[in-house]
Amino acid sequence: MANVVFGIKDVYAVMNDLYRQATGQNEINVVDTSTFISAGQKTLDTGVENVLNSLSVLVGETFFNERPYKGKFKIASKDMPGFAARKRKISFYTEDAEASGWYNTDINTNLGDGLNDDAGTGNMWEQKLPKMVEEYFYSEAVWDDHYTTYKDQIAMAFRSEEEFIKWVNAFMTVFNNGLELRLEAKNRALFLDRMAGIYAMKDERPECVVDMTKVYNDYCGTSYTRDEILKEHREDFLKVWGTKREIDSDRLTHLTKKYHDSMTKTVNGKEYDVLRHTPKDKQRFIYYSPIFRMAKNFALADIFNPQFIPEVQGEGVMSWQGFDTDIEDNNMKINVKPALPDGRTSEAVELDCVLGLLFDEDAILSNNRFENAYTTPLEARHGYYNTWYHYRFSMFNDYSENSILYYMSETGE
Repeated sequence: MANVVFGIKDVYAVMNDLYRQATGQNEINVVDTSTFISAGQKTLDTGVENVLNSLSVLVGETFFNERPYKGKFKIASKDMPGFAARKRKISFYTEDAEASGWYNTDINTNLGDGLNDDAGTGNMWEQKLPKMVEEYFYSEAVWDDHYTTYKDQIAMAFRSEEEFIKWVNAFMTVFNNGLELRLEAKNRALFLDRMAGIYAMKDERPECVVDMTKVYNDYCGTSYTRDEILKEHREDFLKVWGTKREIDSDRLTHLTKKYHDSMTKTVNGKEYDVLRHTPKDKQRFIYYSPIFRMAKNFALADIFNPQFIPEVQGEGVMSWQGFDTDIEDNNMKINVKPALPDGRTSEAVELDCVLGLLFDEDAILSNNRFENAYTTPLEARHGYYNTWYHYRFSMFNDYSENSILYYMSETGE
């Protein structure tokens, strides 16, 4: 495998495009998330190490303490210690049981006059090293924000110091809301990337991609289209989906090679797999909230309780990529070219009806870092200052951890 050169991506254009789609200002178009989301590599060649600048972190945290607007897709955000732009993950392959050497068995005779340690199962000095795989994740993206402060002109427009302070507070609220939109766009891209990536690799892991049109028709013995199910049989569909999601949640608690990239490895002609399980408290669920609102109010009120989708473990969103209040179905569409493991490429993935994503908390990670803030000297001719804020973030999609995508095709075929 070719070495991968670590580099910092300037992603302001992608973030602007995403939040403009999400706020309904632009139509949905292909978003290429593969350029700044890491899906994991098994080699590492980063060249000269970049050093994080820790100056002004306290100022940044104070500045962002209170925000009237709270961005969506927060469920992926995590604090990560150390140099968060790189993450190494070591996983172990599961070994099989071995033949007994303690007893004579129907397979091997180990005990008897004249036998030595090499008979039957062999001697006790047989070596067996742990088998493991080492993954590396790279992600480093940046963007800037700034605002201008006039030394005297703005203050002259207000009648009192109190009025001026109110203006400053209102302006800073808008500034912070813009920051929240950009952070939301970043996390939105991360989930869109994972959804598209799972679908792009559905031939490798079909159990990770659930077509609820097919599930419903198979369960009910029907051949309805997606539109017929959602418009004419909505209540029955919501019951089937709610049950299916609960069953899958139970399945994730078992240690298996399903629902993730098991990174199969062959050693001496024998295949080994990395097995995963996701306990209930480690499961996360992001979903298209209008569908669940209907389920909660019309069909499944008894099971939609804090134990089913706790707020700390689930998040509902009103749209995935675009926001259209007139055509509700548009809010369920995605159109993304994702990052895939080991630098593999994918065509753009376009899905019309995404319902949600069930995933392990370690499968999707987003880390935000305030870099620093600098204010320019006074501009002598016009009398203003510029304050510049610099941000960095890292995003990882780890396909060796469990995840299940729920969507609806048109016919279920």
